Amino acid sequence: MPPMSTGAGFENFEKELNRLVESFGQRLSELKKSSYVEAQLRDDFLNPFFRALGWDMENRAGLIQQKREVEIESRTQIGGRQKRADYLFRTDARDRFVCEAKKPAEELSARYAFQAKRYAWNKDLPVAVLTDFEEMKIYSVGGKPHADEPHAGEWKSWHFRQYPLIAHELWDSLSREKIAGGSIDAVIEALPKKPAGKGKARQQWLIKPDRSRALDTDFLEFLDEARKELASDLYKHNDHAELLEDNNLNEAVQRILDRILFLRICEDRDIDTGELLQSIVEKWRKNFGRDEEGRRAHQRPLEMREEPPADYGASGLRAPKESLWRAVVRHFRALDRRPPTHVPFFNGNLFKPHFSVKLIVGDDWLAGFCGDLSD
Repeated sequence: MPPMSTGAGFENFEKELNRLVESFGQRLSELKKSSYVEAQLRDDFLNPFFRALGWDMENRAGLIQQKREVEIESRTQIGGRQKRADYLFRTDARDRFVCEAKKPAEELSARYAFQAKRYAWNKDLPVAVLTDFEEMKIYSVGGKPHADEPHAGEWKSWHFRQYPLIAHELWDSLSREKIAGGSIDAVIEALPKKPAGKGKARQQWLIKPDRSRALDTDFLEFLDEARKELASDLYKHNDHAELLEDNNLNEAVQRILDRILFLRICEDRDIDTGELLQSIVEKWRKNFGRDEEGRRAHQRPLEMREEPPADYGASGLRAPKESLWRAVVRHFRALDRRPPTHVPFFNGNLFKPHFSVKLIVGDDWLAGFCGDLSD
C-alpha cells in the first residue's frame, strides 16, 4: 500500500528542521527545566521532526494499531513500570526502528542508551534512536546490549545546532522515503561484521548485526546456562540424596524455571498476575537484602545452617522466612487458590502443589535470574 501524501520532501524537511532548531535554541533555558516533560517534547519537536521526514504520525491512513506506520506509546504505568519505546516506525507493515525520547533536562546517559538498544534487541531490530532533540544518537544493535557498554554500537551522534548542516544526512538516515527504499539495510550491509559468538559474548564497538544469532538463540543459551546454575544452586543448598532420587533434581529445575518464565511472559503481555516478580525482589531487597549477616545465614550450605523454626514445617516450607524464595513461593501458591477468589489465579497444573517449593533456592541466584529475565 503506497504511503499517504504528507507533503514531505527534502526541501520541506529542511525548512521545518531550521524552524525547529531555531525554536529549540531560543527556548533552551525553558526546555531544560524539569517541568518540561517528554510528552511536551514530542508534541513540540519530535512529532513535527518525524512528520517532516515523511512519517504518518497521526495515522491518517486509518490503519489498525499493529500496522500503523508510527506507533506512539504514551508513558502509562503498567504494573508499576513504564514500558515500551516511545516510537516504533514501520514501512510496508514491517518494523524498522525504535526511537526512545527523553526530556531535555536529562542527559542521554548510559542507562538510557541501554534502554533504547534493549527495546530494539527485543523487537529484533537493527537500529535504535535515542534523543531529547538537543542531542540525537543512532545505534546499530548488533548483539545483546549490556548496561556497562553505553557506546557499543553507537553509529551517529549529533547536537541540535549541527542539524541544519547535516540535513541531507538526517534525511538519508531517517526519512520514510529512504527507509522504505532500504537505506537501513544498505547501511547495515556496509558495516564491518564480527559475529557475537556464543554465551555472554558482547557486541564490539560497531558491527553488522548478526541475524544468524536471533533473540531466540540467545534466549535458549540463556536458559541453558540458567538450568546449570540452578541445578548447582539446589545441590548446594539441599539434601543430595533427596535431589538424586527419582530424577528429582531435573524435575525441580524444570518446574521452577517454567513457573518463573510463565509469569514473566504474562507480565510482559500485561496479564494480571497479582504482583510483579521484580516487585517481589525489590521488596525483599528493601526488607532483607541489606542485612548481610541475615543474608549469609540463609545462604550457607545445608550442613552449616541452623534448624528452622517449627512453623516452617507447618507451612510445608523449609526456606527461611527472610528468604526471597519463600516470598516467591507464596506468590506461586496465591496463583493456585482453590476455590478461586478475587486474586488472579491459574487453574492449570503449573502452580499445583509440587515438591520443588519445599527445597531451598539461594537468594543470590534467584534475584540475579529474575533481574536478567526482566531485561
